[in-house]
Amino acid sequence: MCMRYKDLYLYIGALLSAFSSMVNASTNAECPKEAGYVKYSEVRFENSVACITSNNRLAKLIIKNANPAQTATENTTLIEPSDIQERTVHLEKINNQVNLYFEYPNNIYLIPINANNTKLIYATHLIKAPASSENLVNSELTLKTKNQFLESANIKTITKDFLFNSSKLELSSETRLKITSKKAPLWDSPTAETPTKMYLIKGDIVRTTEYKDGKLKIKYITAKGKEIEKWIKISAIL
Repeated sequence: MCMRYKDLYLYIGALLSAFSSMVNASTNAECPKEAGYVKYSEVRFENSVACITSNNRLAKLIIKNANPAQTATENTTLIEPSDIQERTVHLEKINNQVNLYFEYPNNIYLIPINANNTKLIYATHLIKAPASSENLVNSELTLKTKNQFLESANIKTITKDFLFNSSKLELSSETRLKITSKKAPLWDSPTAETPTKMYLIKGDIVRTTEYKDGKLKIKYITAKGKEIEKWIKISAIL
């Protein structure tokens, strides 16, 4: 009986030792220290670390591999010192993915990055809009950066404007939204120079099916059951 307990203690000890080794292995990568910079946020992975550091003039996103021979990947154009001062930016760890969030009152920007190779996985801009029905707190319109721009992006030099410029975004999924403008003119296409004579009014419910250059393609069902498919400015639902 004593031998069984002894074996059990040895087994538990071995497990604790293995766990300790795993913890130590995940902390081999360190956020680089630089005079004048303060670490704001950090997430650790098995073979790398991602962190945000800043001084009063500059903010850095840093991804560092545990291999001392490899230099850290740094970006100084994505985060503003004001994002840190106002605590609108933060990091989140999901498996080998580091999520960089920018959270503002009505807008959330999400940039997931592969922590192993520092490649952008995707980028989305979530816009909070007034609820389309009384039982909802609010509605959400999600736009995503087109794949061709993600593939050409360099993590070291990207900016929010590069990723979320209106010309580089597309609709992530169809969404029901409510018109908030007193009068929302309808366009035949996103590139049309002038709107049609048709318009929607505040409170009308539409379904967005496409986004292009600051305009949304919508479907609207009239009181008589007729479906109208036109384009509106995105400001009409904000």
